[in-house]
Amino acid sequence: MQIAGWISVFVLLGYNFGNHKGHVETIFLFVFAALIAVGLLIQLFEPKGTQARTLTAHNKPIGHVEPDWTYLQATCTGPYAELTDKELRALNIEPSRVAHLRSLEK
Repeated sequence: MQIAGWISVFVLLGYNFGNHKGHVETIFLFVFAALIAVGLLIQLFEPKGTQARTLTAHNKPIGHVEPDWTYLQATCTGPYAELTDKELRALNIEPSRVAHLRSLEK
């Protein structure tokens, strides 16, 4: 991608040595070449894979135990016990199928 992009930039700049009389074409050729060059530089220097910036999701305090979210969702306990029917449907959970689990909490 980089090679094809830089070839395009040089071709656009090479078109300036044509037989056109106006400067409008020259301006557009320079602008398009500059935009492509900036895009190529951004792509070239962006972080790759493991260099991607992360938030503090991996910085857990000592002794932190992550809840078993799958179990909590399947049994409608924890934060899932307080969900309304509309919120359960948003999670693709039919409220009638978990009504017996929700009645145990009360």
